[in-house]
Amino acid sequence: MVKLKLLSREEEQRYARRREQYERAISLLNYREEKSRDVREKGRIQHTRRHLEAQYDRLIANFVEHNVGLIYRCAGEFYAKNPNIDFDKLLSKAGELVLRCAIKYDYRRNAKFSSYFYRATHNAFSRLAALEGRNVARASGDELRRLECMTSAKDEGYEDPFDRTLVVELVRKAVWDLSGRSRIAVESRFELNGFRGNGLLFKEIGAELGITGEGARHVFNKSLEELAKNPAMIGAAEAAGLL
Repeated sequence: MVKLKLLSREEEQRYARRREQYERAISLLNYREEKSRDVREKGRIQHTRRHLEAQYDRLIANFVEHNVGLIYRCAGEFYAKNPNIDFDKLLSKAGELVLRCAIKYDYRRNAKFSSYFYRATHNAFSRLAALEGRNVARASGDELRRLECMTSAKDEGYEDPFDRTLVVELVRKAVWDLSGRSRIAVESRFELNGFRGNGLLFKEIGAELGITGEGARHVFNKSLEELAKNPAMIGAAEAAGLL
């Protein structure tokens, strides 16, 4: 992979302004579609919106690509001070954050994206470290005895109805294949194992993405259609015995 240099402050501002233009245009199209009674006009609006959304996703993907180095830099610096935390978890969390920060970055606060991203990752990594510490503390006493019982039961021939680890990994891969806004909508709407799912309302998801609640619903529904066609999601359903 070609390593791209970080953008200058002026380039970051141009990106943020362009992103806001796309967001306003998409929100306006969502409003026009909601108010329109003409089927043909709705079709034209949907076609235009799909075109804008594709350009919007490419814009964000290009911006994130220029800031991939920040992911490894932030994760590496925190790992150097906290070696007990899994480095892959830090990378995964930073990968989620770089996309969210790219969507929410506000150049008007007179701060470079790298500074904004550093603060976001430091706070997220600190919460992750605290959570890891609590999880280790809980793994004692009755919990350990219960794990021992489960292990002995499996040794005697007990088997889960399906491989939960395999299913989770397939679902994670399918969701990760989604484009930026689609992945955020799915992760925020569902409580998925391993994801930052909060079961948010469409209005709350829309506020996070900078669009209306109806626009967030549209993004979410389109994401479900994409997931249904994803080979990894089909494999997860088969592994869970749903197909």
